[in-house]
Amino acid sequence: MKIRTSKFSMAAITVMLAMGIGVTTVPVFANGPTVDPPFVDLTLAPGGDETIAKTVFVPAFPPKLDVCLVVDLSGSYLDDLENIKADMPVIWDLVKDEVADVRWCLASFVDFPFSPWGDASFGDYAYSLDQDLTPDKLTFTNAVDAMLTRNGVDTPESQYEALIELAAGFGNDVPPIGPSPGDIPPGQNADWRDDATRIVILTTDAPFHVAGDSGPFPYPGPTAADTTDVLVDAGIKVIGLKAPGAGTELDDLAAATGGSVQPTSSTSEDIAEAILLALEELDYDITGMPEGCEPLDISLDPEVFEDVMGPTYVEFLETIAVPFGVTDVEEVCCEVTFFADDTPLGQQVVCVTVQWEVDVDIKPGSFPNAINLKRTTGVIPVAILGSEFFDVTWIDVATLKFGATGFDQVPAHDLTAPGVYFDHMQDVNYDGFMDLVSHYVIDGTGIMPGDTEAFITGKTLDGINFVGSDSILTRN
Repeated sequence: MKIRTSKFSMAAITVMLAMGIGVTTVPVFANGPTVDPPFVDLTLAPGGDETIAKTVFVPAFPPKLDVCLVVDLSGSYLDDLENIKADMPVIWDLVKDEVADVRWCLASFVDFPFSPWGDASFGDYAYSLDQDLTPDKLTFTNAVDAMLTRNGVDTPESQYEALIELAAGFGNDVPPIGPSPGDIPPGQNADWRDDATRIVILTTDAPFHVAGDSGPFPYPGPTAADTTDVLVDAGIKVIGLKAPGAGTELDDLAAATGGSVQPTSSTSEDIAEAILLALEELDYDITGMPEGCEPLDISLDPEVFEDVMGPTYVEFLETIAVPFGVTDVEEVCCEVTFFADDTPLGQQVVCVTVQWEVDVDIKPGSFPNAINLKRTTGVIPVAILGSEFFDVTWIDVATLKFGATGFDQVPAHDLTAPGVYFDHMQDVNYDGFMDLVSHYVIDGTGIMPGDTEAFITGKTLDGINFVGSDSILTRN
């Protein structure tokens, strides 16, 4: 279910109210950590896994935004254009208040300058990139102020051509062969950033010309399907500002790209409100991607939250696993990045220590496991218990250590001499699996009066760390 709330700060709401824009709700979600928990530190054995609930905050706006305003400059748009020019500085500020890293670009269209579509004597054109994406407000608003309406003879215009060029910059060499007033040079696409949310705001009061429409030659623009495919492949969402006279094409594009449509009046006097409402209604697919996590297996359930409208939270179940065959890695630290579409929302750091957790029985056959600290030269027998998951023949006995902390520990007596190792193999708990018993001199274990637990550590023959512990009762 989508939760609709206002996405604007109180300062922005104040400005909106001053402009006469209605505001009926206030933010419900406070901006907390983007990813919670932001850090995961685990110890897993080969073949082990752990599942963690991972909460991701989806803000009202993505943290990085590229927005291109595409304006219909046919003659009927004269009154609309003046309102666009008047409102754009305020719109810039309102969006900038919400998105620190935002860039705007400006493009325009009329129609191909061939009768009956357009008129070359009025300077009609099918597409122009008037200002590439820029973070500078003055640069952008100056470009907006410089726009002039043209003609556009018949009712439909070249919206599809403008959109496909803005997205991909194919260029269009229209008839006749060679230089022509209707040609569109290639490379006039916006300089979209790979990791920004990409939005086109198209404002028009006319239906769209499509490939093959009648004229002096078949209309040279793209089809609706080709335009939609290019926009989707480029990850561009279309926001349609639909003035009276526009057809259903804006609705189809918005639906196909995950955008929205907002109606405007015949003069676009409500252009600011329409743009803000359209940005408010955008939704995103939220995904997570592990980076540099091999040989770990990290998976998310679900793989994607579709059509999420912020501000809200989504919760993934993240399973972190060490494949059973991993033998030569002691620790892996990596990142899981969460995205709104292609825009990073935040990262989680995952660190996994690859280590067996073995079962241990100190002083097998006795309980409590009493240790007389006065007998400093005495020895403590410790059994590492085998199981269907851990075979004690995997142990590198030269690495065994035992003590109070798991760090400063005394080595085992020598089990490497011929025949000694197997003499210490026995099934001490009668479960059908062989166990390994080793012995440790009390002096040097670091065990102190009042300690209640002791640890054994070591490595397998494959170099995998393991640790185990059991309770103790000290006597002094």
